[in-house]
Amino acid sequence: MKSIGLYAGSLLIIVGISIATYTLYDSQKPRGAMNLENFKTAWERDIAFLKEKKRLHEGFESLKMVEIESSDSQVRDWIEGYRPEFGIQSMGMYKLEVLLDIWNDGRENGVIVQYHLVNLASGDTVWELGRTLTLTQ
Repeated sequence: MKSIGLYAGSLLIIVGISIATYTLYDSQKPRGAMNLENFKTAWERDIAFLKEKKRLHEGFESLKMVEIESSDSQVRDWIEGYRPEFGIQSMGMYKLEVLLDIWNDGRENGVIVQYHLVNLASGDTVWELGRTLTLTQ
């Protein structure tokens, strides 16, 4: 009988440690689904927020071209499937360069968006903005 009690006690300790380990691991996993739909939603919301708060340069109303790039293959696939509507104009005076990269702080996932607005006549960067979009599930 002693061996059954010892066996049951050991089993209970192992199960307890396993549950604690799983709980700790699960709370440390990055949150946020890294998929096109979440990326699209987050980027659209952020652009709408920036417009509403008037944080975009006036050159956004005169874009001739937009270049979107990423060094990450997953983000490049997203770019193929989705590009926000920036209102390109044939007589626009600015080029918008957008650099996208994956971001992960160990707890959450997201995308870093770096905007550079370039005056086409001078070639000068007239405005820059960096944003971090947290992708939620």
